[in-house]
Amino acid sequence: MNAQPSLATERLVLRPFRMDDAASVAAMAGDEAVADMTLLIPHPYVVQDAVEWIATHAESFATGKSAQFAITERAGGTLAGSIGIDFVPRHAKAEIGYWVGRAFWGRGFASEAGRAVVRWAFEERGVERVESFCFTNNAASARVLEKIGLRREGLARGYVKKGTTRMDCLMFGVVRDEFE
Repeated sequence: MNAQPSLATERLVLRPFRMDDAASVAAMAGDEAVADMTLLIPHPYVVQDAVEWIATHAESFATGKSAQFAITERAGGTLAGSIGIDFVPRHAKAEIGYWVGRAFWGRGFASEAGRAVVRWAFEERGVERVESFCFTNNAASARVLEKIGLRREGLARGYVKKGTTRMDCLMFGVVRDEFE
């Protein structure tokens, strides 16, 4: 498989992460307010965690498992967050997840990045369904998922464990024929 592409939107460039992003990733993802709303980011989250995470991206993309994009501002290239997509080829579907640094909240970056990644998954990766989940206490993420074209499909009670706590999740999805 070729190298992971970059995707451009009106205000953003979604590009592969680089090792020199690790300190910024650790600072943003290490913010307890960000970590609390994600399943896979522990708290505390330090630079070494970011280095190890970034080191997995090239192989995950090369093997068709996933793509992780750095959400960067088109003007200036400032790192604002991350959006990833995990592929399930057997079922021609993918799951997206994202986080945005607190300094960038409320600017529509997650929605703009999400639309671009969902479109890329349908048009370039041939998936037939894109889905996502968010904790029931994350109203902002639920709004993002709806803005990018996913429909709320249900409530999964006790769906995941965050630390020692079982968390309820809202399930969202869109199939290719429904997307814009």
